[in-house]
Amino acid sequence: RFAELEGIDSEQFLSLSNGWLDSFKQRHGLKQYRFHGEAGSTYPLRNILNMDEMGLNDHIPPDHGLATAQHAGKKVDKHRLTYALTTNADGSEVFPPLIIGHAQRPRCFQKKSGKELGFDYWWNKKAWMTGSIFQGYLSNLNTKMKKERWKVLRLVDNAPSHIFNPDGLSHVRVEFLDPNMTSQIQPQDAGVIRTFKAHYRQGFCQRAIEWEEAGEVDLYKIDQLQAMQLAKEAWDRVTRRTVVNCWCHAGIL
Repeated sequence: RFAELEGIDSEQFLSLSNGWLDSFKQRHGLKQYRFHGEAGSTYPLRNILNMDEMGLNDHIPPDHGLATAQHAGKKVDKHRLTYALTTNADGSEVFPPLIIGHAQRPRCFQKKSGKELGFDYWWNKKAWMTGSIFQGYLSNLNTKMKKERWKVLRLVDNAPSHIFNPDGLSHVRVEFLDPNMTSQIQPQDAGVIRTFKAHYRQGFCQRAIEWEEAGEVDLYKIDQLQAMQLAKEAWDRVTRRTVVNCWCHAGIL
């Protein structure tokens, strides 16, 4: 970009190896320093949160494995929910996942609401995060933080759905991550989400083994509520050490 601003022709662009760059930095005493933003510096680690959304295809069985011969696969059920996962920088708090489904009260809920079943559950036809859901979630979080006298800084990416009115958010401050660096510096993307998914798949397969031992035929049959309960267990298994390691790896603070 700088070369373009200086009017240098693309054919004259330098092509330098990482080794050359490392030697250059060493010769001139250049090091990488973390930029401490004013917002982050005024909050203790416990009060700094990161949230990121992910889609979980919670009905899909394993599509590969060890065997003595090729076997026919099972027709894929593409049922998908959105999970928004939140951690704080020192890993000391467990924040329940925000879950977004396709229906307000799926049949398996037996006419109960997600809240009555113990979940922070929202819905729309596409099971996607929306501005209204994000606003409602922040308002609920602010109410909770106000009761606990706990002011937090919430770091999120600049997804189009992350629109909100800050009026009334007395105990929740929202800051957006640099859109060009989100995938590199977001702690949830540094391993928290991957660990959650791994725990879910492990629990899903363990459930299938138990069903086989019980003589069930359809080993991977699962409804939305059962999948949500399985996801809750998977989230509870993400350790504080994992969370802290991901925050450190992201180098955001």
